[in-house]
Parts: sequence; C-alpha cells; structure tokens
Amino acid sequence: MSAQDNAARQYELSELMNLAELACAIDFEGSFVGVSKELLIDYLEYSLPLLLNDAEARARIPAMLDSPKTFKYIRKFVDSRPALSKLWSSLEPSKISVP
Repeated sequence: MSAQDNAARQYELSELMNLAELACAIDFEGSFVGVSKELLIDYLEYSLPLLLNDAEARARIPAMLDSPKTFKYIRKFVDSRPALSKLWSSLEPSKISVP
C-alpha cells in the first residue's frame, strides 16, 4: 500500500470513528426516544463490534487515542456493555479515564 493510500485509509477510518462518536454522544445525551433511540442503539451495537473486531481498524485506532477526551462517548457507550468494553479496552495503549 502506498503512503497516499495508507493516509487515505487512516482518514476514512477516522471519519467513521467520528461518526460513531457522534452517534454515541446522541445516545448519551438522550436526544432520541422511542423507536429512533432503539434504532440508534441497534446500529451501535451492530456496527461497533464490526469495527472493533476488524484487524486493520484495530491496528489503526490506537493512533487516534491521543487524549483522554478522544472518543469519550464511545467509551461511555461501551463501558455499559461488557463484551464491547473488553474489545475497546484492548485497543487503548493505556487506561485513560473518562471524566
């Protein structure tokens, strides 16, 4: 893979992770109720494991974790789901607490 392709793949995964962060923040905030909340949670519970189990994503995500606030709403979402929490914590270079 060329450096340009590598940078493009990193950028696209970063954008996907930012979308997941936004969806988790919407859930945390309680912006959605009823069926829309159910669909949002179903989406996150389906898509986050796909991301977190993907070998390439697993290799790239740790480089994105440059601050305790990076993906803090993904962390909050996965912390309430033990299977997801185990996947997420295995990506973190060190335990970063979320305020």
